[in-house]
Amino acid sequence: MGVRHRIRLALVTIRRLIANWKPFFKIYKARQMMEYRGIEYAVVQGLGRHLWKWSASVADVVIKGQAHSKSAAVAEAEKAIDRALAPKKGTAPDNLV
Repeated sequence: MGVRHRIRLALVTIRRLIANWKPFFKIYKARQMMEYRGIEYAVVQGLGRHLWKWSASVADVVIKGQAHSKSAAVAEAEKAIDRALAPKKGTAPDNLV
């Protein structure tokens, strides 16, 4: 087998792998997303052994944080979503204006 043939074979193999990974990545990404009160958020394991990161987008504002365990990260993310959705103090409710 010549060098060109091996390179061509490697490129074909890489293209097939990439084509097969795209649907897998979409499914994997969908499984990472969670939902709370109509807001999607993600919890992923960080590089450290006891590091979990979370992020959510509420009204085009990204909120994020980290915790020592996955369950703590989920709890913190849900609390942050609650705070973001809570009515702000000192402002009139929309239905009174």
